[in-house]
Amino acid sequence: MRVLSTNEIRLYLENILGIALAYNPRIYNSLLIQYVTGCRVGEVNLERWLFTGNNTYLLFTEKNGGTREFVSGELPKYFENFVKNRNEEMILNSYSAINYQFTQARRGLKTYTQNKQIKLHLFRHHKARQLSENGQTLAQIKEYLKINSLEVVSNYVNDDIFANF
Repeated sequence: MRVLSTNEIRLYLENILGIALAYNPRIYNSLLIQYVTGCRVGEVNLERWLFTGNNTYLLFTEKNGGTREFVSGELPKYFENFVKNRNEEMILNSYSAINYQFTQARRGLKTYTQNKQIKLHLFRHHKARQLSENGQTLAQIKEYLKINSLEVVSNYVNDDIFANF
């Protein structure tokens, strides 16, 4: 196994997104919002999102993280429509279904961190790394992703991601 760079993780995730798009747009939409925002898979659920009417979208995060705010243009257009129109048919938000489809799209390729396999949470790790490489401090990343601990943020940014490919 070898350690992946942030760019290699990006390419790996983009490949999975391409496979998902060809296979099922609902799966693609579910994975894309995680890729764009770094949200947890449970935060894809429509019940966690609110359109305020002022071109602002609120995400009520899991794990007592608080509320994240996005403005029009920060989210994919389909996702903005998903939240505005409350249209459950545009996205798949079942953890088990998303995880199953993600596993299928990986085609046997696996990633690991701290001696455990990492699947959907890889999107969150990748977003934290992107923010860090763009000059954000750990405190800024903690606030952006609504993470309760700087130690967790540091793990997202600094832990090695290993791959079997």
